[in-house]
Amino acid sequence: MSSEVLVVTVVAVRVLFLVLFCGAYLWFILAFKSGTQLLPPPQRLQIIRGVEKRFLLVSWLFVALMSLGGLGSLFVLGPVPDLNSILSTSKGIVLGLEAVVTLLIVICNALIQFVFLSRAKDSSILVAESGDKALKWLTAKDSNRALSAISGISFLSIVNIALGLVAIALGVVFSSI
Repeated sequence: MSSEVLVVTVVAVRVLFLVLFCGAYLWFILAFKSGTQLLPPPQRLQIIRGVEKRFLLVSWLFVALMSLGGLGSLFVLGPVPDLNSILSTSKGIVLGLEAVVTLLIVICNALIQFVFLSRAKDSSILVAESGDKALKWLTAKDSNRALSAISGISFLSIVNIALGLVAIALGVVFSSI
């Protein structure tokens, strides 16, 4: 297989998973999150907790696969004796920027999963005193904490979309150098 075909294949695989990653976060922000805004906070919180937990599994899978694409890009560069040799080339600089962007994506996903999602999980839901006792309400303190956690998840989701778009642009630059 020629070197050019290998570069295009590796970059295409990485860009494919970046597009799926950005598309998943766009769906989460634009379709799912905006659709749940009409629900009362307790129901919204329960739904977002359930979906976000499953969504993060898919997100981590995409991150792993795009990281493998980045390693494939390093493989395409051929045998290189050290890091300075890699970073002294234009492809190496772009690859280094891709590594930084991927690391930032990992940090954002980790913050969503281990900080904000856990804050939303820790909020207790109390059964309101009503005739049917089917209504569930959050206490005021827990409600504010959970809703601010959901806002944090939304913000980091937008950051992940932006980082994914930057990584796509870097992949295109890498293949054109």
